Parts: sequence; structure tokens; C-alpha cells
Amino acid sequence: MSIKDKIESNNIKAIVFQGSWCPMCVSAMPQIAHFVSSNDVDENAIEIINVNLFKSKPADRIAEYNINRVPTVILLKDGKEFDRITEYAPNGWKTEIEERISAV
Repeated sequence: MSIKDKIESNNIKAIVFQGSWCPMCVSAMPQIAHFVSSNDVDENAIEIINVNLFKSKPADRIAEYNINRVPTVILLKDGKEFDRITEYAPNGWKTEIEERISAV
């Protein structure tokens, strides 16, 4: 089953917390964009949230998902978190996200 099919059939959504001031985020975002484009992921299946330098805004979303470090990718299935990747993706962001979605 393709990643796109997995996302659609399992109602999976990714939330990406990142900051333009963060060197790791600047490195991760092109890889995350490549994940989206190479898997033909619907734009509604991914949400990108920009956080400020102090990780205090947007306060409601940061508190809701307990964000302490960026980049953080949270994977949701039916609105409930089933996995998260924080700060570092050992196999690269695209591969890590694909592997975790494939495991669902």
C-alpha cells in the first residue's frame, strides 16, 4: 500500500512545528516538503506551525502538543497522536515519516 493510501485509509495527519530561526528546521523543511511531494500527500493532511524563538507562540498549539523542541513532527491517526519525531530524524525526515506511517 502506498504512503498516500495509508494516510487516506487511516485518516493520518502530520503536524510540523518549526521555526525559521532554527538551523535544524531550515534543514528539515525541504526534506518534509520532499516527503509531501514525492508521496502526493494531500495538503490537508499536513499542517505547518511556525513557532517563535522562545517557543511561546502560538501558545495554545504549543501547550496542546507539549512542544519543547523544534523541529517536531507529530503524527495523528483519527485525531490522536500515535508517533512523534523531535529534533533529529536518524534516517532523514522523509524516510522517518514514511517508515512510521508504513508501520500503522
